[in-house]
Amino acid sequence: MRLVIPYIDEVHPLDARLTTLASFLGLLCEPVTIQSLEFQRASSEGGRRTLGDVLVVNPAVVEQVPQPKEEVLNWLSSIGEQFGKIFVYGLRTKRFDAEVVRALSRGHVLSVVPADRAATLSFPQGTEDICEGFASLSIGTCDPSSDHVLEVAVHSQIRTLAMIAAKPFMCYLETENTEVYLISAEDLADITRELTPGSSWKDHFSRFVPHAIILRYLAGRNCWRPNRHYAALVLDDPLLQPDYGYVSFPRLLELAEKHRFSLTLAFIPHNWHRTSRSAANLLLANPAKLSICYHGNDHTPGEFATSDYSILNTLLDTAKVRMNRFAEQFQIICDNVMVFPQGKFSHESMHALRGHNFDSAVNTIAQPLGEGEGLRLQDLCEPAITKYGNFPLFRRKSPKAMGDVDVAFNRFFGIPMILVLHHEDFRDPAAVIGAVSTINKLSHGVHWASLSHVVQNSLLAKHANDGSICIRAYSTRVRLENSDDRPYRYTIEWPWVGRDSVLQSVQTDGALSTSFCRTGDSVSTELLLAPSEATSINLLFTDIITNRASLGVRHHARAYLRRRMCEAADNQAVKSPRMVGCLKRLHTFLSWP
Repeated sequence: MRLVIPYIDEVHPLDARLTTLASFLGLLCEPVTIQSLEFQRASSEGGRRTLGDVLVVNPAVVEQVPQPKEEVLNWLSSIGEQFGKIFVYGLRTKRFDAEVVRALSRGHVLSVVPADRAATLSFPQGTEDICEGFASLSIGTCDPSSDHVLEVAVHSQIRTLAMIAAKPFMCYLETENTEVYLISAEDLADITRELTPGSSWKDHFSRFVPHAIILRYLAGRNCWRPNRHYAALVLDDPLLQPDYGYVSFPRLLELAEKHRFSLTLAFIPHNWHRTSRSAANLLLANPAKLSICYHGNDHTPGEFATSDYSILNTLLDTAKVRMNRFAEQFQIICDNVMVFPQGKFSHESMHALRGHNFDSAVNTIAQPLGEGEGLRLQDLCEPAITKYGNFPLFRRKSPKAMGDVDVAFNRFFGIPMILVLHHEDFRDPAAVIGAVSTINKLSHGVHWASLSHVVQNSLLAKHANDGSICIRAYSTRVRLENSDDRPYRYTIEWPWVGRDSVLQSVQTDGALSTSFCRTGDSVSTELLLAPSEATSINLLFTDIITNRASLGVRHHARAYLRRRMCEAADNQAVKSPRMVGCLKRLHTFLSWP
C-alpha cells in the first residue's frame, strides 16, 4: 500500500508532516504532481491505479489547482474510479472544504463546522475493528484551535469512528467502489518536533492519533504493529525477607495469582548477602510471577547520574559481581535490566550500560539529569526511548497514572505497561489492583512477565511484500518466536544502535554470528524460523572505556548506613510511624555529598 500525496509546486507543509507520520508507522508515500492525476480528463480515461493505493486529499492543496472550481469538484466526485480508498484530512471550516467533502462523500457529508469548545472527544462502541483499544473511551476536552465536526445528511450512511459532542469528528463511508475516510482536525502535529516542558502526547492527541489509527488500518499488516502486548509491575528497593515494610512476599504471591500479574523486584545489589532462604525459595519456585532486576548498586544519591565513566564502570562491575554471588548462593538469575535509583541517570550511564551489555534500562523519569533537549512525540510513541547513548530506555508509571486512555495508547504503539511500586503501595493495594484490572480488561491477551522478558519481547513487526517479516527490536537482547504453522524469514533490525557504537558481534542462541549488516545508525540480521521455533538474539558491545575508580572507604561506610536507615524507616512505617521522620532526617544527613 502507498499513500499518494498530490502537490503543485512543492509538498504542502501539512502533507510533509503526514509523510513523516506515515513513514514512522512504516508506510510508503508517493508524492505526485496534480497534473499527473489528470484533473481535466474524465475518470474513465484515467484508468485505475495499483490496488491498495490510497489518495490523500488535503483541501488546502486542491484549492490551489488552477482549473475552474467546478471542474475540480467534478473530478473529485469521480475519483473513486482511479482510487479505491481516499483519506481526507486538514479540514477547515471554509466553504471550499465543505464543497470538497460533499463531492467526495456524494452528499452524505454537508459541511465542516467548529466544535464546541467544552466538548469531549470520544470513540463510540463497536469501532474496535478500526480504532482498536480506543473504542468506547472518552479522551478529554477537544482542541478548539484545530478540532471541527462534520454536519451530515439526515439519512447519511456514514460510520462515525470518533465524535465530539455526538457529532462526527472521524468517520468512514463507502460510495460505490470507493472507501472514504475523513478526519476533521485542521492541523496535524509534527511528531519530530520537541515537546514543550510539561506537555505530553495527550495534549496533541486529536492532531496525530486519529491519523495514525486510519493510516495503520489502511496499511493492514504492511506497517509497524506490536508483535505482542506486555505488562509488568516493578517493586523498588525491598530486601528479600519474608516481610518488608507493608510487603509480605507470601501475600504478594497470592495477589499475583489471584489478579493475574507478574512482579519484578528492583533489587539493590548491596543487599545480596542479606537475603533470607525462605524469600529466595519463594522466588525460585515462582519464576513466572516473581523475579528480580538491578536497582543501581548501592542506591546512593544519584550514583548513576555521574558523567565519570570510571565510577560508572566500577559501580557496574561491583553490581555484577554481587549479583553473580547471589546467583551462586540462591540459584536465582537477576534480569539483565537496570532500574535507576531515584530515577536519576546521565547520558554517560546509558553508554556504560551498553558497554556492559545490559539489555536495557527502565525508569520513571524519561530524560537524563540536566538534559537540555526535550523529547519528541515520536519518542513517546515507540516501545522505548533510544536517543540517549544509543541505548533503550523503557518508561514506567505509577498505578494512578495508568488510566484507560494510557492503556489504549500503550497498546496501540506497542509500549509495554510497566508500573512502579513501593512498599507503601501495599498498605492498601486497591490502587495497584485497580491498575492491574484496567490493563487486563482493556488490553486483551496482555502477557504479564518478568522485566527482562517484557523488554526482550516488546517488538514491532511488519510484513514485507516478499512474504518475510521485519522485526524492530528495542532491547539489545531479543526473544523471537514463530507461532505460525509455516516457516518465516525474519529481518531483525535495531535502528538506534548508532554509528559510534563498538558492536563486537551478534549472538543467536549463544552462538557467535558475523552475519549482520550496518546501515547508518541501524544494525540488522536475518534468520529463518520453522513453525513453533524460538530463538534468542543479542548484540554484544565492547566496553571502549576501561578506566575504573576506587569508591573509597567513605563511600562504602555511607552506603552501609544509608541502606540500614532506609530499611529501618520502611519497617518502622508499619510499626511506629512517628519514628519515620527521625530516620528520614538521618537518611537525608547521610545523603550529603
